[in-house]
Amino acid sequence: MTCQDCESAKTKPHHPIYTSGCPGCEVRKLEESPACHAHVQNMKRAIGRRARAEYLEGVKRSAGAAMAEAVKTRYLYWWGAGKP
Repeated sequence: MTCQDCESAKTKPHHPIYTSGCPGCEVRKLEESPACHAHVQNMKRAIGRRARAEYLEGVKRSAGAAMAEAVKTRYLYWWGAGKP
């Protein structure tokens, strides 16, 4: 389930408004955090699918499921964007 702000963010990636209590907004907010950026950089250095899966599991245990989902989303975006 998404809110109006999540729908707006689909067309405007840096949509600055978040709805309280919306899981999609929570993930979007975490995706922009410095901690998420650091985790994605670590994921880029991990060699192999198993290493990345183990790293994500560690993120989930230490920072929560929402942060793990945000890291996974950002990593997959980077992977699909041609890996600059």
